[in-house]
Amino acid sequence: MPPVLFICLNRYRFSQTTKQASKIIAPFEFYPELYLDRYMLINKNLILNKRNIAKTLYAQLHDLENTLNRYLTTIKKKIL
Repeated sequence: MPPVLFICLNRYRFSQTTKQASKIIAPFEFYPELYLDRYMLINKNLILNKRNIAKTLYAQLHDLENTLNRYLTTIKKKIL
């Protein structure tokens, strides 16, 4: 890693109502330690594997949420 690391934060928010971007001026605080190993080429395969695992887990979570919502909708219809 380099002895000095510059990080540029261009933080903007887009408003759907005004169709305009506005700069976020709220302070941003970093943790005392930054873990940048996920961005190093040497860890590329490991990180890609972890991202694929996370993607699979998010898909499973989405499916379970949909199943739960269908179940709750069915129960509400039976109660009414």
